[in-house]
Amino acid sequence: ALLRLAELRLDTGEAQMALEPIHRALALETGNGLAFRLLGIAYRMLGKRVQAKEALANATELSPEDAAAWRGLGQLFMEDVDASQAVKALEKAHALEPEDAQG
Repeated sequence: ALLRLAELRLDTGEAQMALEPIHRALALETGNGLAFRLLGIAYRMLGKRVQAKEALANATELSPEDAAAWRGLGQLFMEDVDASQAVKALEKAHALEPEDAQG
């Protein structure tokens, strides 16, 4: 329920409000890849790029099959003009979800 609440807050643009349920979820389960992905999204929305990359990197380590986490990480690398890292992350996202035209 905590992560669903966080997703709803992110969907409505309330990144700051999403942080509290995400942190609570991580306190209960420190190895939750989805929580780290949502944390990365929230930090990115708040302009905290370093924290966003760290959270998304944790998400990909904990849930290597999470295409959305790989896609988010790749997009951050693209914005930082780190083409080689962006390509690696986006290729992984595409391999996981080949039907996704954005990945």
